[in-house]
Amino acid sequence: MNRVKPEENASTWVNDHLFTNDDEGIIPKALQYGSDEYKIVLDSYINNVIQYGTEDERTMYTRYRDKIIGIEEKFLILGDQGSWDDEGRIIEDIPWHNQRDNGLEKSYGIKGSYMCQSSVLANLFEGSGIEIPDSDTQPENRLLKILVDDAKKTASDAYKQQIAYYKTVVKEITGNDSNIIINHVDYRQTWDDNSTKEIINSARPVAVGSKTTESGHVLTLIGYDKTGWIVNDSYGNKNLNYSKSKIDSDVYNGHNGSAVHYNYGQYDIQKNWRAYMKD
Repeated sequence: MNRVKPEENASTWVNDHLFTNDDEGIIPKALQYGSDEYKIVLDSYINNVIQYGTEDERTMYTRYRDKIIGIEEKFLILGDQGSWDDEGRIIEDIPWHNQRDNGLEKSYGIKGSYMCQSSVLANLFEGSGIEIPDSDTQPENRLLKILVDDAKKTASDAYKQQIAYYKTVVKEITGNDSNIIINHVDYRQTWDDNSTKEIINSARPVAVGSKTTESGHVLTLIGYDKTGWIVNDSYGNKNLNYSKSKIDSDVYNGHNGSAVHYNYGQYDIQKNWRAYMKD
């Protein structure tokens, strides 16, 4: 368990047991993987994040607390807490962006319902560590503004010409549209799951097409486990039919699409194409 970031109010038990001082600063103590002490420390750390973490961290750790078996520098490691077998991972620090509240309809003529492409593209930048210039609290809005104000395209290109939109904005920000890799497959085909998992294993989120909505919808794959993908869905949770009135077992409603779980083979995920940033 390499990654730790306790808050000031973190459990003193965690501070006493997870850290040790040396000449170079504070480092994690070596714990035997799967030992009783390891389990206690891990559970204490999870509780600490759920209490003091960011909204995205609290959601992620709450949803997967019964599957978390380790924490690495950029990942939550998922598996069976009985056997401690590694069954997947989630890239941390990839925030969920709610496409419903973009607030650009009056100024740019684009409704929140058409903002999934921008929300996902923001995740690709965030996962690569490339800063979105002059970004406000909603980086997806800044990307759309770059498309319209800097590249002199129309706002509707964001959803009508999505691949061109991605390449245009990546070129505007990085100077080279080859910094985003876009793969295609034949109509109604999908990508091999293992090759997509390898991209995620390199700490890069993956944009994919899907049929969670009738007209099609773009998702960010941020992880996987034994049974499915962990997804940032900017429109909410398709498992709850995107309904605000429906609540899941973690008491999140259908408008919350942060780190939701979609089973393999469900919703035509990876339909036709995928995109990710160059390593």
